[in-house]
Amino acid sequence: MARKHFTLIELLVVIAIIAILASMLLPALNQARARAKSSRCVSNLKQCGTALLLYADFSDGWMPDGMGPDYAKNWHRYLLDARLFSGRNSDQVVYRCPAAAYRPGTYDKPFEIYGFRSKDWYNMKQEKRSASTVFLVADSSKGGRSTDQAPYVCINPGWDDPQRVIFRHSGIANMVFLDGHVEGLRAGEIKKHENFTRIWPYLGL
Repeated sequence: MARKHFTLIELLVVIAIIAILASMLLPALNQARARAKSSRCVSNLKQCGTALLLYADFSDGWMPDGMGPDYAKNWHRYLLDARLFSGRNSDQVVYRCPAAAYRPGTYDKPFEIYGFRSKDWYNMKQEKRSASTVFLVADSSKGGRSTDQAPYVCINPGWDDPQRVIFRHSGIANMVFLDGHVEGLRAGEIKKHENFTRIWPYLGL
């Protein structure tokens, strides 16, 4: 008995069915990938927040300075230069939001994703507001730049720019607070936090 071969029309029908199924599955796969990145981001921020709070615990409440005197060498640069990681080419993923683009060779410091709230020395014991409302590190971007070219912020009185907090996770920005908890907030929710008006966009983790 002679074997029956696919006709061109049958082949095109099969290809069309596969294309339709793929178009139905891709959005779900993309959503699952986005949720996974957000979960990793939350984990990264939790680790950053834990490290900062441990530092403060051993330093009588003082958080590390975001930069040296007169914008001198920054402590976090030593971490990002892999001097405290295993191997010269270590990937410092804990400092980088998985949902942010990583573009080596672009303007400024494209690998510094999360924003640290303190430009100057800051003592958490002097904070009068509830620790659950004051954020330490957040998804962020340097004001006036591409969202992934200089993506970090600090906080200092006198600055207010919502664009410096970046909502990479389906309209949500992840941030770790002074009490150690990590929360995802939308733009309208962040603006309700009284410390939001203290964002300063220069330097971070």
